[in-house]
Amino acid sequence: MSRSVDIVYELQRERRHQMYLSQVATTTRSFLNRYQSLLDDMDEQNISQYVQTEYSEARDLLGTAFYNIDSNPEYSRDLSRQIGAIVGGLPRLARSLRDNAQIQARIEERQREKAERIAHAQSQKKLMEQQKAFLMQIDAIIDDKIKDPVALDFVYDQIKELRDKYSQKV
Repeated sequence: MSRSVDIVYELQRERRHQMYLSQVATTTRSFLNRYQSLLDDMDEQNISQYVQTEYSEARDLLGTAFYNIDSNPEYSRDLSRQIGAIVGGLPRLARSLRDNAQIQARIEERQREKAERIAHAQSQKKLMEQQKAFLMQIDAIIDDKIKDPVALDFVYDQIKELRDKYSQKV
């Protein structure tokens, strides 16, 4: 009788162990599905790129866990715990890094625009200085070269037109 009792006991123990493994697989699968959903949401939000190392590690572990869920549920459960530790705050961290990157991009854009405004203002200032120098040269040439009042009166309108035309370009 003892042999039959041992066999019955062994069969019951094996059945309890299989039920345990089935329960582990079911529970682990639900956690893995949640992690899968969380990582998919990160993809949809385009934030996985900000935590690429952790994201890739979690994806790799998730694939391994799903692959082993039926053949070795305890191993998958251990992997699930590792994945949980990785993805626990991952979306929040990724959003924070994305927000920081966007802020930094806006700061850099403002700095670039400011540098462009400064360069434009300096360019305008230089152009105005060149215009002023040119007009002073015209006045000096007129004063040096044209001594006859009749000739000066004759070219006055043309010189005024030249000054106005040059002033409008700048």
